[in-house]
Parts: sequence; structure tokens; C-alpha cells
Amino acid sequence: MHVLDDPHGLSPRAQAFLRRAWVEPPAAPQSSLRDQATDFAVRREGFTARFGGLNYDVRRSVRIRDQRLDSVRRWRFDLLEAVHAERRGWSFDWYGELVSSPVFYLAHTDGRVGVRAGGPFLEVWTSFDHLIESHALMDELAGWDPVTPSSLETWVPTRPDDDQLTELLAPLSPVPEASGPCDRWWRSDDLAVRQFHAWTDTRPRPIGTMIWSRR
Repeated sequence: MHVLDDPHGLSPRAQAFLRRAWVEPPAAPQSSLRDQATDFAVRREGFTARFGGLNYDVRRSVRIRDQRLDSVRRWRFDLLEAVHAERRGWSFDWYGELVSSPVFYLAHTDGRVGVRAGGPFLEVWTSFDHLIESHALMDELAGWDPVTPSSLETWVPTRPDDDQLTELLAPLSPVPEASGPCDRWWRSDDLAVRQFHAWTDTRPRPIGTMIWSRR
């Protein structure tokens, strides 16, 4: 069942986000692709049944040098034609964030969601539920004050001093529903921190940090 009709498994935050941020999608393109592998076909069909046509806006605030920048980015959940053989399994393209970028958005047949930056599949989220939870939290923090300079784009990360970060994280609670190996969140009532692996083939992948305060 489609996620808008049955949001079971998503947090109250994410469910409220979908109700607020969803917008009427454009007509989905008709795919001419004929899947050969049964598991691959099932995964693509499952994506369409659960998320196809989902279309929402994510608000975001960042600090670039000394200036606050607020933005709204649209995400579109429809399939594209391209498919890729990975080291293990397959991945397929979907629209993702509707912005000019150096990456393509992929869904892996093992359930993970990621990007391609010219090389193999790069994990970003453990699942589409994880992606939505992360977006819901990002959107919720849009009215908070970004504390440290960071990039608006995830493929250009900015990282603060490690000692400063350790001190900041100590009193914060993790947000497990929005966190995974490549995108982790912590927050309190007045402070939130996000750490994420950059969307780049560089090894090891650089780690970026974003910090917001409600004080």
C-alpha cells in the first residue's frame, strides 16, 4: 500500500511532515523497461506501489560564512529508465532531489538508497523510510538557527573541530529513526547535530557536520 495511505513504520514527525509537505505530482512517465531478473522486477514494482508519485518539499537552513540561507528543495519519487549492475545486486535510478547536481539518485535491490557520483553505488540512507525520516527532521529544524558554516549541498561537506563536536554531542540524544551508518542525527530541545558521509567517490568519504540551535 502507498505510504500516503499507510504510513505505518514512520514516526509521528515523519507522518506530520508528509501531510504538510506533500504536493500534487506531475504525471509519471511510462517506463518501457522490461526487467529480466525477478528480484529486480519485484523491487521496482514495490518502489512504485509504495512511493510512486510521492512529491514533497523539504525546507532547509544553513549558514554560509556569516549569512543565513533558507531554501526549499523538491523531491520526486518516480522511476527513471536506467539500471545498474553493482558489486552485489542491482540498483535503479529514480528522480530524487530536483536540483542540478553531479550525482544520480539510486535505489538498491537490497533496500538501501543512495547516489552515484561517477562510480559504484554510494549508500546514503538505509531505506526510503530512513530518507523520509531524515527529511522530516531537516524540515522541522528549518526555523532554528544554523550555528556553524556548512554547505547547502551534501557533496560539499564542512566539518567543525573534533573537540568541539565531541563536547556538543555529549548531552544530546540520538535520533535512531533518522539515522544510519552514513547519515546520523542527535538532538535535544534546543540543539541538533547531523553528521553525514559526503556524496563522493573519494575514499574514505569525507564526513560533513551541520549544527542548529533554537536558543
